Amino acid sequence: MNEPFETAASLAAWIADGEISALEATKAALGRISALDDQLNVFITVGEDGACRAAEVCDRERLAGKPCGPLHGVPVAIKDVTATAGLRTT
Repeated sequence: MNEPFETAASLAAWIADGEISALEATKAALGRISALDDQLNVFITVGEDGACRAAEVCDRERLAGKPCGPLHGVPVAIKDVTATAGLRTT
């Protein structure tokens, strides 16, 4: 999927309904970052491996019927001033 999503809520609904997996949504977001960040210079660090692993966990939880929050599986960016395990904080 190469198109941006309309809203986080619509993406969350598609993930919850199984129309798209969290991993597919994450890979789409990472693809947009890769395509645009040289021009926009928005990201210092992109944790691709961790994002994909987290998305896979979200997909397994959804398929197992685990109760999920309203944005379960929706990829997000975290400002680099927030301490995150395994990623650089600046």
